[in-house]
Amino acid sequence: MIVGCDKADVFTCKVVDSEVKNITDSSATLVAEVVASDYNSIERMGFMISDDFYFVEEIGRYIECDITGLQPNRNYTFSVVIYANGDSWIIKGDSFTTLPKNGNP
Repeated sequence: MIVGCDKADVFTCKVVDSEVKNITDSSATLVAEVVASDYNSIERMGFMISDDFYFVEEIGRYIECDITGLQPNRNYTFSVVIYANGDSWIIKGDSFTTLPKNGNP
């Protein structure tokens, strides 16, 4: 999946890959590869599930965040969130389903 953002040729970015790994009944790890024209312009970046934001501490091409407190056997869709140069982008990522409580897929 490649999705991009562009604001007046000042800053450009695109999510070239995103995935979910380490899925359990209450947690998952979200990963994304973001290509940006200037990483120093990025103020914050991370992920959004529903209305909840999960920002990463280290800004860079690859970001990863462990999400906890999820409900068992539930479908979630996440987005990649980027704040740069006073603007923001919310770029749709992938969907995943948590495992059943104390279960396997």
